[in-house]
Amino acid sequence: MSRVNRRRVLWTMSTVLAMVAGLAFVNSSAHAQATFTGPWSITMVSESGDWIGGGAERFFDDANAALQVAEGGWAVYLQASGGTYGESFSLTFQAGGGRVLGPGWYPDAQRAGFQASGRPGMDISGEGRGCNQVAGNFEVRDIAWSPTGTLQRLWLIYEEHCEGGIRALFGEIRIGMTVGAADVEPDAVRWPEIHPGAQGEAVPVRVRQVGASDVGVSGVTLGGAHPQDFSVRSDGCTGRILGEGDACLVYVRFAPKSPGPRSAVLRLATNTTTFLVGLDGYGVPGVTDWQMTSDSGDYIGGGQSYLYTSAVDTIGYSGSAQYASGGVDAANGDWWGASFVPAQGDVLVAGTTYPDAHRYPFNGSGAGMDVSGNGRGCNTLVGTFTVNQIGFSSANGALDRLDVNFEQHCEGATPALRGRLRYRARADVTPPAQATEVAAARTSDASAHLSWANPSDGDYAGTVVRYLPSSQAPGLATVGGLAYTGSGTSVDVSGLSAGRTYTFAVFTYDSTGNVSRARVVTVQGSARQKITAAPTTITYGSSASVTGVLTDLDGVPLAGRTTRLQSRPPGTATWTTVSTLTTSSTGRVSTSVKPSANREYRLISDATSAYAAAPSAAVLVKVRQKVTAALSASSIRLGQTVTIKGSVAPNHAGKSVVLQWYYSGAWHTVKTATLTSTSTYSFSYRPGSTGTRTLRVYRPADADHAAGTSPTMKLTINS
Repeated sequence: MSRVNRRRVLWTMSTVLAMVAGLAFVNSSAHAQATFTGPWSITMVSESGDWIGGGAERFFDDANAALQVAEGGWAVYLQASGGTYGESFSLTFQAGGGRVLGPGWYPDAQRAGFQASGRPGMDISGEGRGCNQVAGNFEVRDIAWSPTGTLQRLWLIYEEHCEGGIRALFGEIRIGMTVGAADVEPDAVRWPEIHPGAQGEAVPVRVRQVGASDVGVSGVTLGGAHPQDFSVRSDGCTGRILGEGDACLVYVRFAPKSPGPRSAVLRLATNTTTFLVGLDGYGVPGVTDWQMTSDSGDYIGGGQSYLYTSAVDTIGYSGSAQYASGGVDAANGDWWGASFVPAQGDVLVAGTTYPDAHRYPFNGSGAGMDVSGNGRGCNTLVGTFTVNQIGFSSANGALDRLDVNFEQHCEGATPALRGRLRYRARADVTPPAQATEVAAARTSDASAHLSWANPSDGDYAGTVVRYLPSSQAPGLATVGGLAYTGSGTSVDVSGLSAGRTYTFAVFTYDSTGNVSRARVVTVQGSARQKITAAPTTITYGSSASVTGVLTDLDGVPLAGRTTRLQSRPPGTATWTTVSTLTTSSTGRVSTSVKPSANREYRLISDATSAYAAAPSAAVLVKVRQKVTAALSASSIRLGQTVTIKGSVAPNHAGKSVVLQWYYSGAWHTVKTATLTSTSTYSFSYRPGSTGTRTLRVYRPADADHAAGTSPTMKLTINS
């Protein structure tokens, strides 16, 4: 009568498949790798139930591990070996869609190498463990590339979920960053979102002595906008003196008391500096719980009542307009799963009841449902369910909220299992109005001033301003550098880099935790345009190739940018546009030119809101005059005269050409002639001795053209 619960079976199979994938894992980079020799660190925090990390925390850095970085490729391919437990992990991050990885927010990432077209890719694996399917996100707060696409510097924050699991592997990567006498790992922490009342994973923050001098830690405190939503669970640093190679740990935890974006700062004071570690998390709005009541005689529920809450149990839901499902892994060891689908061709609509539902996925063309767990499931069932509330994210279409009541009868029996399943269910689903009058301007090379007007919504709770060093805006109110959080209307941001582009996103949120779409404003920066020409000297009538690359100041290519090729005669001031080009995904342009005279060329990118116009240096392409020459005879007797005729292009009427003879290791002038109106010439030449002579016709350089020479000619003089 009973059947084994499908949810537990599928979990077992996915675990086996993940093990196989991990054992067979090969880094997706096809590029050679080199050992990185500068400062670096990788932190990995694994929530209980995460397959890849196994619920453990790990530190890899330049003191306890080796790091291999792929050479070329414009994506991040890393192999860290050593670390806390002497392990080896591979980490891959790709922008997707043929894009170069630059500063920005990369949501909805899938397994690298297997992601859908245009989607970001990521993959973290090691020690025989890998994911078949990955769901995750990452943000690049800083990055720099070499001209050949090899990683030079990186600051990246990531979150990965394996095989559709709720539990996450999250952490930070820093490569090539400046460090002093001590370092802190990580430099920023962003927790996976959790519900108010629940507690996030306790994250270790490590203070590590780096230089030759001892480092004393004098205090650890919490500050910032919402310190009440974070706690220092363990302080192993205050009062410590860290000698060479020593380190200490402070554990900090996110436990939101209110919904919405929450932030704080962990201050670690030492005798050399005070480290400020940014702490970010999001308190999930609404109610998430799982309630069930089982009649006496109901096989699935066993006649008991059940209540699971997001404060203590792991509850997750997903779905679309045609399918909604959820699961709970309870703190007491219970586990349940549920699925709901409308009739074929229909959708799930709030306020609608779906009667005569049969066991999903064997429901035919009618509505389907299935609630099972704790090793019990129905072979056949009949039931009904009502969708009280359902909604989806406007950003990516993911399930945002769900409220379902159900009644299920197993195997045609009269006793029922009834329940209510809620995910982020809430009465207020409308975010506050966006901020208005948003403006930003640099006040110096290293600072900018932002101002805005907050909305007048009655439930407005605060404003968050985030930024990234790129033309891409932070996509969430917990992503990017934190410029401001509070209810004010302006902020001065310091610590910026001269010439870099910065994009600021201004979010508002309400007391329910709903967050508005961002108002985005960009502080214009500089781009770097390079140009090369080959060859730099051509013969009249032939072509030269002109190539260029457009990047930001950190070498990140700027794709899709309009760039103009311009020319001018040497020594003049006015540039003329020759052609208009668009940069490739690697910031490159290429074209050919066929100048008739010496020309200087440059590339200049059009100005945008993010980048000022960027002209390259000028490159000179010289045009060598084309000289033809022909002997009337290749062999004569001594005393006879030979005629040499030819032309010079372009037309140089009235200018002189020179007949030259090569001997004693140099060319010597024999005769001079004047070009005709059609730029032709003729020499009559009578050698004074026997032998073989090598001759050429030479046209000197002038202001517009490089010197030109004819092909050499052999003249034999016989006795």
